[in-house]
Amino acid sequence: MVTLCAVICGAEGWVEIEHYGIAKQAWLATFLELPKGIPSHDTIERVFARLRPEPLQQCFLHWVPAVFHISGGQLIAVDGKTLRGSYERGGKQGMIHMVSAWATQSRLVLGQRKVHEKSNEITRQMTQRLISSQSPVLR
Repeated sequence: MVTLCAVICGAEGWVEIEHYGIAKQAWLATFLELPKGIPSHDTIERVFARLRPEPLQQCFLHWVPAVFHISGGQLIAVDGKTLRGSYERGGKQGMIHMVSAWATQSRLVLGQRKVHEKSNEITRQMTQRLISSQSPVLR
């Protein structure tokens, strides 16, 4: 909950999430039990490193309709990006390519996938999957 609130308020990293938690600890304690205080940025990072992305995304997609209204006919922008600095020289891993779906009016990312190569075909496939999915976000 600390991370969610911090990111909604603009935190962009583990240290910023920890700083947010410390600054808002009194408020957070009104609805969270924090017997050991705010976790360190290292602890927050370790917890998130252990999460599997697909189940987390499904939980998120079921939560979104409860707090955001995504109207029918809203423009959904699908875009692919290559992450800077993701190439490892001499390593086994090449550049990381991501495709995201963005609800423009709600200013909300509906889905994001890591893809193996940069291609318009992949963007088209993701668009079709989102449109045909049973996602509660797109109903």
